[in-house]
Order: sequence, then structure tokens, then C-alpha cells
Amino acid sequence: MVWQKKVAILVLLVVCGLQSPTMGLDKFDTEAGYKSFIENFALSRLPDPTGDAVAVITNSPAIMKTALLFWLHKQRSDAATQEDWVKEKRYTAFYNCLSNPSNCDDLQALESKKSGATIHLFSNVPSADSSKFKSDTYQEVSIGTTNYDKTPYHLANPYIGTVTVQQSQKCFLAGDSAGQTGWIVDNFLLFEIRTGMETKRLVCGAVDPVDYNGERVQQVGLNKFGFTPGEIDLTEYFPQGVPVQLKVSALDYGGSGSVTDVYLIIQ
Repeated sequence: MVWQKKVAILVLLVVCGLQSPTMGLDKFDTEAGYKSFIENFALSRLPDPTGDAVAVITNSPAIMKTALLFWLHKQRSDAATQEDWVKEKRYTAFYNCLSNPSNCDDLQALESKKSGATIHLFSNVPSADSSKFKSDTYQEVSIGTTNYDKTPYHLANPYIGTVTVQQSQKCFLAGDSAGQTGWIVDNFLLFEIRTGMETKRLVCGAVDPVDYNGERVQQVGLNKFGFTPGEIDLTEYFPQGVPVQLKVSALDYGGSGSVTDVYLIIQ
């Protein structure tokens, strides 16, 4: 029973570590991957000696993986019951990555460290006639226009993730991960920043007045297609040190639509 107790202790310690979304699980499906994970993460939380615990866990990877999956499933179910969608998304990201190491994109998107973060909101979508995008509308959004479509449509899948802006950090948009180039959108980006039960919405780009379920949405920056790096500064709209659920949509509403690479830079 000694080895079983050690497995249980190690699993609990690793589970505690799952409160941080920055650990790497992308090569977790081999014995070598488990050993690397244990030696680089779990063992930092164990008192010496730990050699026999390592031997047990590396020889029993299925036990550890099953235990973690069971725990994560319960946590995300509890979060959903409590309608805490930020936590639910976080646990689901860990669960998906652990279940299938090739499905870790959502987990990587959750990374937001005190040293800063670079979040790739959109990859380049070349300019095309708006008819190409009209099948994917955003029904809750309406545009005050008489010349184009009143209901906009997505240019790409929305970005959804958890973001934390720490005290003294800035949060702005750029066209590359270094924050050095500009970006373009035709027509606009819609930001939805959720903290608890409150959601704040903002738009930027070349757009007529925007409403969300009948409520006017604030526009940030000048009404135009292209922006220099840092020109759209969103710092004041994020609470400091508080994780928020962020959804960003790139939307078009007639003529032609496009968006270049867009990054959210936190530094």
C-alpha cells in the first residue's frame, strides 16, 4: 500500500499545480513525457527523497493520467453548475490537452503571465467579397447603416480566452508578436470583456454605430481601417490583476471584408 499512498500524494500535488495554466502538457503521452513532467514540475513540490516516488509514477502513467482526468472532469462539471464559465473553460482546456496532447491550443491560449503575454487574436484573412462571409452572422449585433447589412458576419472564428492584466502593465493591439507593426480590419473588431456577471463591450475599426442586443457599444480609437501598433490601447478597460474572460470577433457588414494578423500585447 506504500506505493499507492505515494501515487495519491503525487497526484494531489500535481492537481494543486494545475491551478496555473502555464505548464506544458504537449508531450504527455509517453513514459518519457511523464518522467519529464514529474522531474520538472511535480518534484519541485515534493520533499526529498523522491526517487522511489518517481519510479512508481513513471511505471504507472495510466494511473496518474486517469486520476487527473477524473478530477478535471469533476471540476469543470462543478464550474458549469455554478455558471462560472471562466473556470469551466480553464478546466476543459486542461482536460482536452491531457486527453489528447495534440489538442492543447486552448490551454496555450490561457497563458497570461506577470511578465507579459502575446495573444494571437486573428491570422490574416485576405480581402474577399462580403458574400463569402455572410453565412456566419452575429445575430446579437446590429449596425446603424442604410447602405450595407445591418447584421454583421464573422471573418474568422472569434478568439475566446482568459486574460489577466497585472498592475502597471499595458494592453494594446499590434500586427505582430513583437508589437512593432500595424494592422488592418475591414470592418471592425468587437471586444467582449467579462468579469463575473458583468460584460463590457468595445469596438474599433471602420464602422457605423454598433448595438449589442439594443445597447450602444462604445467605439475606441478613430473610425478607420488601419492602425499603428499601440494606437488602440485597451489598458483602462481591463481590471488590474483580475482574470477576465475575453471574446474578440472580427466582423464585416458589406462590400468586402478582411483582417490582417492581430495580436493583443500585454507588457
